[in-house]
Amino acid sequence: MSSTTQTPTCPDCGASVHRSHRRPLERLTSIIVPQYRYRCSQCGWTGLRRARRSPLHIGPRGHKVIITRERMVIIVLSLLLAISLAALLVTAIT
Repeated sequence: MSSTTQTPTCPDCGASVHRSHRRPLERLTSIIVPQYRYRCSQCGWTGLRRARRSPLHIGPRGHKVIITRERMVIIVLSLLLAISLAALLVTAIT
């Protein structure tokens, strides 16, 4: 971390917080709005905080490529459409 960034603090007690595992839906929404889940070890608070850096995608040759917001929306909508179609197919088969 650079010296200009601040360590996130707990909104309840003011102690420093550490990153925690995200839930599946939070991972999906994080594609559009980059965010991380944090937890306070002092008071037990958990919550989401926006990420300060742009989301990156590692390309096929190891190059870092910034994914635009428009492209992320297309990816998420495509995934949701694929999941919906798969659910309909499973329902039609059974």
